[in-house]
Parts: sequence; structure tokens; C-alpha cells
Amino acid sequence: MIDCLVATAGGIEEDIMKVASNHILGNFDACPLHLLKSKIYRTGNVSLPWENYDDHLDAWLYPILDEMIEKQDTENFNWTPSQAIHFWGQKLEALPNHEESILYWCYKNKIPVFCPALTDGGIGDVLYYHSQFNADGEITLENINNGNPRSGLRLDITQDLMHLMSMCQHSSATGSFSMGSGVPKHHVLNANCMKMGLDYAVYVTTAQEFDGSDSGAEPREARAWCKLRPDCRAYKLQAEASLVCPLLIAKTFFKYKNVPDVLVKDLQVDGQQDNVPENTHKTNHSCSNRKK
Repeated sequence: MIDCLVATAGGIEEDIMKVASNHILGNFDACPLHLLKSKIYRTGNVSLPWENYDDHLDAWLYPILDEMIEKQDTENFNWTPSQAIHFWGQKLEALPNHEESILYWCYKNKIPVFCPALTDGGIGDVLYYHSQFNADGEITLENINNGNPRSGLRLDITQDLMHLMSMCQHSSATGSFSMGSGVPKHHVLNANCMKMGLDYAVYVTTAQEFDGSDSGAEPREARAWCKLRPDCRAYKLQAEASLVCPLLIAKTFFKYKNVPDVLVKDLQVDGQQDNVPENTHKTNHSCSNRKK
């Protein structure tokens, strides 16, 4: 049902942190000096104690990065961001609240998670500090300018790009559901140029067209780039994603929550086959179990 996800670095790291700790509902007008003295970060109206990063991201990720470097060096393994995220999803299984993690469910269902800007956030900081202790030489500005030393862990973003674009190119039809916008939205659109555009697309975003960014661009702009096919069924919903997306997903899938896999596979995409059996046995791999 879902072939891949494309996420921001913030989406990846916050998924990890929320398994081990809670974020706090704050407000947009919180005093920055008070937050700084209280050791609290702010993302919009969400407050994140520093310990969420120090204790629940950095400390958890460091030994896992050690394992990844060992595999890289002993097996000549070529890590990509999506393979790293898959490995982290596997490691989350050891935590008590792992079923609250999207990364865990993607690992469980073998759904690749692409993150073209993985270093753009707290994970990037962890990778930088970890490389300080694992680089193959002295870290000076002069050495860095000359391409040395090599970092400890190396992530191959080009391999991930080939993976995603090949998935699009070899698909008879593709659809995209964009919650928010930015890099993930455009990464999916651009990859679908390989097949002359998406067949189905839904944008849910608060971004406006007048600022000239791809985040706020209307579907008609993507058609001009062959990111959407001329006959693509595309819709842009001007709304806040975390509010609207749960409602859209519930409306789409709730009626199928007790339908076995064998029937789900036969359901028509256009929604004409609505008379599904009630109170049927729910299997371990039904669409409702892919709730994340």
C-alpha cells in the first residue's frame, strides 16, 4: 500500500525521541530567554527539553553509529541514509514504546524511508561530533579544505537517489501524498520526472504560491515540469497537515480496518467497492496494522 516515505531530518530525529520521551505543548510567544535558561528548545508551539536530544537521541545513537562504522570498515558496506534509517528502526524495537515509532513500522514492513537532507538537524550534529572521534586523521580547517580527513561514517546519498528514481521509473503508476512541503515534497516530484510525472497527487500545506517557492507551488506548475502527468488527478489542500491528515487517513481507511489482506488487495482504487464484510477476522498484516 505504501512503497516508500520521504522525510525531513527533523521528522526522523523527533520520531526517535518521541519513543523515549515526550515533547511539551508550548506556545509561539514563549520568551526565548526563559526557554534558554530553562534549557528548552522551541519548534513552533512545541517545546523540547535539551535532555530529549542529549539523553534520548545523542546517547542512543552513538553506539549504533559505532556498529555502523564497524560494518562499513570490516565488510566494506556502503551505507545510504535509507539503510541507516532502516537500521535505526530495527534498533528501536528494543525500546518499550517502539510501536509509537513510524520508523519502526517502516522497518517492520520493509518500507524504505528516504531523507535527502538527513544532516539538516540534530542527527547532523551527532554525525559531526561522532566523526570527531572516528575520522582517519587530524581535523583542522586546512585538512578539511583539502578533503581530509575522511569522516568516520560515510552515507551515500547518490545510491538512495538511484533507488527512489528507479522505483518511479519502473512503476506503471505512482501517487504521492505530501504532508507539508519543502524538500520531501520536491524530492518526490522530481523523482517522478523519470516516468513523465505522477498519476495522483495530494498536497496538504500552509505554504502560499506567491512566495515563489516549490513548497507553495500549485499542481499546475508541476505539470509544466513533467512532475505531474497532464491527466494527473492532483489536489492542493490549504491546511495545517497535523490537523487535517489524521482526518483524511481515518476517512479513507477506517472502513477497511477489519478486512483481511486477501480482500484489501481486491478493493478498487476508485472507491466504488464499498460493501465490504463487517466483523471479519483481522490478520496480522492488514492495512490497519500499518497504522504508522
